[in-house]
Amino acid sequence: MAERTLDTLELVGNALCLDFANTVNSRINPVHDYLTSERDLLRWAVHVGALADPAHGALTPIDRAWALRDAIYATFSAVAAGRRPGRADLAAVSDAYAQAMARSVLTAADSGYVLQWPRPIDPLWPIGRSAGELLTGADLDRIGECPGCGWLFLDTSRNGTRRWCSMATCGSRDKMARYHRRIARTRQSLRPTKGGRP
Repeated sequence: MAERTLDTLELVGNALCLDFANTVNSRINPVHDYLTSERDLLRWAVHVGALADPAHGALTPIDRAWALRDAIYATFSAVAAGRRPGRADLAAVSDAYAQAMARSVLTAADSGYVLQWPRPIDPLWPIGRSAGELLTGADLDRIGECPGCGWLFLDTSRNGTRRWCSMATCGSRDKMARYHRRIARTRQSLRPTKGGRP
């Protein structure tokens, strides 16, 4: 598999806020952060469709982005595990949602009205809105956390049995690991005993 970059980072969360939480290579063994600067955040926002163009966005302090990302991860990781999120994390998500909604305006569209933000758009506004809407929606029991890397996702499969962030990455690695364990057990069972018999 080709090495991930900010521009090729998989969008497997099925919700903007979860894809934002997944902008580190792994939550279990983090060694690479895809967001290291304000400009990275703008590039990522364009990559996921939150901004049409980097010029439409504001340069948001990256430490604010990291703090919100950690709060979103902690909040939805708790939800995925069937626990209540911590107060501080939930308060940070709530504040981001409130800021996003306070700065949005209703705009006429072809088929009704939509909420939009005046430019320059803080990239954290659409993320905060996504987190608030996901938390107050009906799909909380569909939030999952990949056991291979800790990435979060909204399970949109028909039977609700999604386990991995992606079958192409963690799912494939688990499948290969199980295969190798099975081969090792088979070889072990075929080894001769001390008496010379298998």
